[in-house]
Amino acid sequence: MSGSYVISFTTSDLPELPGNDALLRVNAKQYRQKRSLDANAYAWVLMSKIADATHQTKEQVYVRELKDYGQHAFLFRVEHGTKVSLDGVYATFLEYDGRFDIYEAFRGSSTYDTKEMSDFIDGIIQDAKELGIDTAPVVELDEIKKRWRI
Repeated sequence: MSGSYVISFTTSDLPELPGNDALLRVNAKQYRQKRSLDANAYAWVLMSKIADATHQTKEQVYVRELKDYGQHAFLFRVEHGTKVSLDGVYATFLEYDGRFDIYEAFRGSSTYDTKEMSDFIDGIIQDAKELGIDTAPVVELDEIKKRWRI
């Protein structure tokens, strides 16, 4: 076994490619089911309860949970004072090095697959329990995860 694979596919959705030397980039990666809306709803219920208990907004709790349990995207630097706007990515300021602002970015949970969302919710559950907030019983959580196909 060489560890190499031959993958072929058929599609009619490609634009017409000019000439014989036109290139096409294809990206193949393991399929993972997108996170479910009930997983997202449960995460927001817990984050709302955490927000109430800690006197924060839901958005503040969400960003903190992303930092603690979310999917790290990248670090980046921008010239000091430059406005930063990224779709689906939450960036938090880390430091100013005299010329550049340095940010750490996290993917928003709307981009998570079922495994990433499950890990994210496990972290939120841990934080909720530490605050004495009731969460779904373990048996019920296991049943929910089975529905998410974890």
